[in-house]
Amino acid sequence: FPALRSFVKSGKPVWGTCAGLIFLADRAV
Repeated sequence: FPALRSFVKSGKPVWGTCAGLIFLADRAV
């Protein structure tokens, strides 16, 4: 998710988004 990574780097909240949770869970695994 290159777009999601840039979105996270921009400092916007990610925890409230399904994509963010999936992304964080994927990184944890």
